[in-house]
Amino acid sequence: MEQVLEGTRWSGADWGDQKRHILLVGVGGIGSFTAFSLSRIGHDLTLFDGDIVDSTNIKGGQMYMHDDVDKKKAEAMLNVIRQFGGDQNKIEVYPIMYQEGYGAKDITITGLDNMKARRIVFNEWVSERKKKLDKGESVNNMLFIDGRL
Repeated sequence: MEQVLEGTRWSGADWGDQKRHILLVGVGGIGSFTAFSLSRIGHDLTLFDGDIVDSTNIKGGQMYMHDDVDKKKAEAMLNVIRQFGGDQNKIEVYPIMYQEGYGAKDITITGLDNMKARRIVFNEWVSERKKKLDKGESVNNMLFIDGRL
């Protein structure tokens, strides 16, 4: 049985009030705020992003601080989450670019800036879904969100 998160703020979302392990690929413009918000709710996260924070990311509306410049985005995002009290949830950080074969979670979210990378993540998610269907498992709680600017 999944752990129910505190509060009723997310009770309208089928997956929002149950603690879940969510894969988030890309923690830039969309992904940095998504990672922060999901961690504050209490979800466990796996973050992928091999890009490095630069000053344009700070000025361009991403959730990084000046001290994060020259750090890998995934590692910097973990630091931001921890500084804002997100220390009760598990967060796995991969400061590398996501590639084919890395798999997916039931809930997979992308915040990517190119179609090739989106396609790779989506295909991995579809593959995970197919494996569940082949085993006769439910896929009702699976969700793929492709965030775009």
